[in-house]
Amino acid sequence: MRRQEQVEELKKEFGEDTHVVVFDGSNSEETLKQIKQITSNRGVNYGIDAVAGPTTDIIVKSFAPLGKVLVYGVLNGLPELKFNAAEMLFNETSVQGIITSIL
Repeated sequence: MRRQEQVEELKKEFGEDTHVVVFDGSNSEETLKQIKQITSNRGVNYGIDAVAGPTTDIIVKSFAPLGKVLVYGVLNGLPELKFNAAEMLFNETSVQGIITSIL
């Protein structure tokens, strides 16, 4: 997931057939629809997140069964992350956090 202004740069670097999902923090439902369409309703297997907050929530909601996300930063400040525990349990998904440097 990227901001709109990053789409062209990513397509240049990785090819025009690259899927770039735009998420600006307010278009959650549209973002989830795009992800479902790209993955043929299967969902995402893995996510890597340096932002945390609403971005992590979208990644978790877009998981395929057994999906995993690695959160390694808090560019969104020190956000409170909220997840639906039942969805995570029944889909056997996980969120893992790591620290890459000490402040």
